[in-house]
Amino acid sequence: MQKNNHSSSAHTKHFASPFVQHAVEYDRHMRDTGHYAAQKKTIRALELEMQGPVLDVACGTGRLLHFLRPDCPQLYANDQSAVMVKLCQKRNPSIPGTNKDAEKEGFYANKKFETIICCNFFYYLKNPTKTLKRWSRLL
Repeated sequence: MQKNNHSSSAHTKHFASPFVQHAVEYDRHMRDTGHYAAQKKTIRALELEMQGPVLDVACGTGRLLHFLRPDCPQLYANDQSAVMVKLCQKRNPSIPGTNKDAEKEGFYANKKFETIICCNFFYYLKNPTKTLKRWSRLL
């Protein structure tokens, strides 16, 4: 695996910037490419196993959380893009939203979750194995 020499903040800005610029078109893209349909199908298959509190690590505009909201009262939203978090909270005003770097040590360190969901985000991670180990400590 090639080592990435970018700083964490530069890496975050690199992958978050297209979403900041195109946040309004994000939902249309996700719908038109079938991403939302696939996510909905996956969530429906797993919903009996999901327990709260639930953290959506890369919430985007919050569409998935909006879909989960009736079944799971303890939802939390996070996204690398502050613009996406604002759009998520506009769609889901009762869901707490944060703009934290999901790869950093201390990400939600004082909170425990029963379920963590993450869609369309893993390929952006600099170190997926290390990040997933950190997230497992939140469960």
